[in-house]
Amino acid sequence: APGFKPVPLARWLWRAYLRSALFPILAIEIGFLATYWIGTLITYRTNIGVIRPAAEDDFARMAQREALAIDGRLASISELASLFAEQATRALAQPYEPAAGEMQRYAFSPERGYATQSSDADGAAAAFYASTTPLSAEQLETVKRSSQLDPLMRSIKQTDPLIAKLYLTTRDSYTRIFPYSESVQSFSPKADLTRSPYYLAADAERNPSHRAVWTAIHVDPVTDRWMMSSVAPLYRGNTLIGVV
Repeated sequence: APGFKPVPLARWLWRAYLRSALFPILAIEIGFLATYWIGTLITYRTNIGVIRPAAEDDFARMAQREALAIDGRLASISELASLFAEQATRALAQPYEPAAGEMQRYAFSPERGYATQSSDADGAAAAFYASTTPLSAEQLETVKRSSQLDPLMRSIKQTDPLIAKLYLTTRDSYTRIFPYSESVQSFSPKADLTRSPYYLAADAERNPSHRAVWTAIHVDPVTDRWMMSSVAPLYRGNTLIGVV
């Protein structure tokens, strides 16, 4: 025929192979892959629909268990705060004469107030009286009486690693802190500790039940670190005399 060009046998066989074998096989494989992908997607979505509610339910129960565990641990600390407040109220109401070495740990200056200068072998607490409080026999008696709380404070501190420090703060700006910290000397000599967040959280206006309560997160005035405090009030009659 006019214009006819011979086709090499190899090319003719290749074209025949493409039409009769390769294209159909390729179409079948693509169909298989599409079926597999669609089936996998449907199975995945079905499994997610079944598993997600169960997983969310398990997660909710797990969160509830953790919340109860944390609540129980914090409740035990609140109980210790209440115990500390009860014992501190009794201690401040009873005359007490500490060992001679206890009162030798304190020094007074008009600029720095009245504060401990050192600890001792038994790990006594640190204490501080603001210079705005006139140092009289009443204040010295408060220092003496509060010193008998050191063994109790030490025992409470050892009961739970969550307890960072224990404080006793009275209405005349006296504070006793355990464990002992040299930074107590960095307190402002005119500091009014009754205006601190943990003291205010326990007063009669904010805590009419007179029970141990938790503060919001606040900055520790000694370490400048963030903390949360369980605070309990000390009352003499209807008068708030301090906070632990």
